[in-house]
Amino acid sequence: MDMAAKRKGSGPNGVSRGRPRPAFGADEARGLAGRLYGLEAEVRELTGERDRNFHLRTSDGGEYVLKISNALELKEFLDFENRILNHLQERSPELGVPRLRRLPSGEAMTTVRSPSGAEHFVRLLTYLPGRFLAQVRPHHPELLSDLGRFLGGLDRALAGFDGDVPERPLLWDMRHAPQTVRRFLNLVPDPDRRRLVEFFLDRYQRAVLPRSGALRQGIIYNDGNDHNVLVGHAAEGPFGRFRRVAGVVDFGDMVRGWTVVEPAVAAAYAMMGKADPLEAAAHIAAGFHSVLPLTEDEFACFFDFVCLRLCLSVVIAAEQQSRERDNAYLRVSEDAAWALLGRLGEVSPNLAHGTFRDACGLPACPRASGVVRWLEANAESFGPVVEPDLRAHPPLVLDLGAGSLELGRLSYSEDPAEVEARIAGLLQESGRKIALGRYNEARTAYSGRGFEVNRNDGPEMRTVHLGVDLFLPPGSAVLAPLDGVVHSFADNAAAQDYGP
Repeated sequence: MDMAAKRKGSGPNGVSRGRPRPAFGADEARGLAGRLYGLEAEVRELTGERDRNFHLRTSDGGEYVLKISNALELKEFLDFENRILNHLQERSPELGVPRLRRLPSGEAMTTVRSPSGAEHFVRLLTYLPGRFLAQVRPHHPELLSDLGRFLGGLDRALAGFDGDVPERPLLWDMRHAPQTVRRFLNLVPDPDRRRLVEFFLDRYQRAVLPRSGALRQGIIYNDGNDHNVLVGHAAEGPFGRFRRVAGVVDFGDMVRGWTVVEPAVAAAYAMMGKADPLEAAAHIAAGFHSVLPLTEDEFACFFDFVCLRLCLSVVIAAEQQSRERDNAYLRVSEDAAWALLGRLGEVSPNLAHGTFRDACGLPACPRASGVVRWLEANAESFGPVVEPDLRAHPPLVLDLGAGSLELGRLSYSEDPAEVEARIAGLLQESGRKIALGRYNEARTAYSGRGFEVNRNDGPEMRTVHLGVDLFLPPGSAVLAPLDGVVHSFADNAAAQDYGP
């Protein structure tokens, strides 16, 4: 598949301003390949927003990309990209990134003039085969985890780079994203959308800025969007075959920034169009964490960085469209980004925080271990929750699972009243006062559409009991640790709407 240069914002300031793309066609590219690199090749043009990119295929099977940069590209930034690519080739040759091919003179790049007289830098890179993540469906959990692992390995390799990092006012630099978003926000015509972005900005300033000094920094790729991530052939995994990440292209947005921004950027794009966006982001976080473990401050900021990246994307799209109203490419992900922002506005940051931690094998709540220790140390002082006290009257533990023999052929879904009568009979036979239904038990009761969960891989039925049942006679006392007011009471008598 094409290795397209999908830059979302280019040039020294990250916006598609100034000169148009270089005026070179396939014939000129073929001539440059022969004259500069001694290659005779079949040539076809690849997509690109600012540069001209050509796929070269030689008679001996070699494949390359000839990149002719926009006249506005500055040499120091292209030099930085070249030094990074050389570093990655030496440090982590197994990573799927383009390899720089030098001129016969040993130089990394040279310049050519277009028919208009403009000067352009020219480089030759190896071609990476694969399909873009945006063209692959479905995004299985293993694939998203693999994307996180790839980016973690990439950042780990970038950490060893000891060269200078040029500073530039790049619009996609998340360190300056709030200023950029506010700068372009007035170009969003819909007032409701502007208010939504302001909501995320305010939350970012309250939740992230106070922690920003504690966040790790380093060189990051900063552009793991689904039009830059290449997916290769399937590989064997614990749950069967799944596609693997083959590599990434387009290193033009690299910055020295916060490490956690790397997986957050990838998550922002992977979440678009998903039935369960948090689940998709959690797989990327888990993959990244397995290679480059996230700190507690990074977990706390992850979700807000995702939201801020989406805000950045929609306001930059608005700025670009204000100048190029007929350019459909600029709207490639705008609608999906707005839809996702609307959904994320209803998600609790605490839920997102806990979801990401849990996916990484950590307690969902950072303070959970302290609470558990306190509960264990103070168990003897707890008051009863019902009368009679469970400690004085151990309950009859029931088996209400799918393979239970205690209830015969009955299930909750068939006749709840008969099940209730059967449990009452078991209590009487045992001489116990309370019966207990177990947590995390697979039950046949959950067969209605109300228990269907729409997951990213398709619909999935809930089958597991998520509470603890206490069966007592009507009128039994239920005790509360604090004074309160009963809010409501109802008998949920609809089919498969279990319990009062």
